Amino acid sequence: MKKVLFAFLATGVMQVSSFASGVMLARMLSPSLRGEVAQVIAWFSFIVPVMMLGINDSVAYFRSRNPAEGTAVLAGAFLLSVPFILVATLMCIAVILTIFSTSSALAISGAWLFLFYAPFYQWQQIFYSYFQAGARPLVWTIARVLPGLVYISGLFLVWYGGHASPVNIIAANVISLAVTLVVCAGIVLRSGEPFKVPGRELIGRVFRFGVPVIFQRIAIVCRDNLDRMILPFFVTASDLGYYVVAASISYLIYVVGMTIDLVGFPAMAAIKDSDARRRLAELCISMTLAMLIILVTCFAFVIEPLVLLLFGKNYAASTALAPWFLIAGAAQALRIVVGGAFKAFNLSGQMMRFEFVGSVIMLAVLIGAGAHFGVFAGVLAHIISAFVSLAIALYGAVRTLKLSLRRMLLPSKSNIVLMWSILLRNFRPADATKGSPT
Repeated sequence: MKKVLFAFLATGVMQVSSFASGVMLARMLSPSLRGEVAQVIAWFSFIVPVMMLGINDSVAYFRSRNPAEGTAVLAGAFLLSVPFILVATLMCIAVILTIFSTSSALAISGAWLFLFYAPFYQWQQIFYSYFQAGARPLVWTIARVLPGLVYISGLFLVWYGGHASPVNIIAANVISLAVTLVVCAGIVLRSGEPFKVPGRELIGRVFRFGVPVIFQRIAIVCRDNLDRMILPFFVTASDLGYYVVAASISYLIYVVGMTIDLVGFPAMAAIKDSDARRRLAELCISMTLAMLIILVTCFAFVIEPLVLLLFGKNYAASTALAPWFLIAGAAQALRIVVGGAFKAFNLSGQMMRFEFVGSVIMLAVLIGAGAHFGVFAGVLAHIISAFVSLAIALYGAVRTLKLSLRRMLLPSKSNIVLMWSILLRNFRPADATKGSPT
């Protein structure tokens, strides 16, 4: 029960931090500078996760399956990350010299600071996945929430000191990752876990698991960043600023899907019985659906005055877009949980299909409609891609994973009790250290 509560706390704090940082950025920067900062972050947020090659997912999967080889998996992941960090850095330099050549001097200066983002982000994510699959919920929570809390603190100091600029804002982002990386490394060193040198066979397993995951990762980062990467070619920086503020409303919805996936994926991966794993996946999906319906209904009544209250009158144009992002965010949140079920069955190759379909649709809508509809093309791209991908994912879950559509929509009381017992039992420290999942 402790890890479930910590998961909700960690993901909630993370999403609140992300949302709060968006509010602070909007308050500190003009719509034009807000749009430029969003473009810089989008390009780097696209390049770096792709270059991880799914290594962090491999760490969570193999440590959940066999906790005894956890430090060997961790060391193997770090060895694999080095060449990909170099490639990511070179790609970031190329983007700065080409895409950002027409941006303001302040945005370009901040972009150069983001070169430190590649190694810090990759290593921090490896540590986080290592803690995610372990039996220490407090440590896992620290690794999850610390970057957001440090970033918010840095933004507050920049704002309070009157030095708001893209350079200082991006510096706060990079520093937050560096601080978290140091803390995570210290926790591992002080944990007393025996270090094991990874063998070639283990490194190969970590890499092979991550290869299909990376295709799904590419689709995810495309879905999350394509709009802010492509729309600047069709709209002004100010319009992009309005769009980004409206899109941040989806953070209020993502927390449901992310939290349930973070708890459910390691538990499903640790269960050896396929039928029990399916029933746990069905329960996670049904819980997510019920919570999303309640949240979207509640937010729909207050979304427009909420945007004006939080972001200010300078972003009044965002109120026309914000309600639509609630709908797209709900579909994406549910898709996250369905995707976790595919990963738990080691079928990431199947999962990448519906992710790629959504990304291709988004790309086509952005390019085809961007010149005519501006930021509304981005909203349309999010909605269409989210619901098409969700429909394909649910169809695949029924056909490939053999999940029951009836139990996903209407779970029985006995099923809920049984699956919660499995979920909680798999997170007990005694079970995790023995490496004997249910």
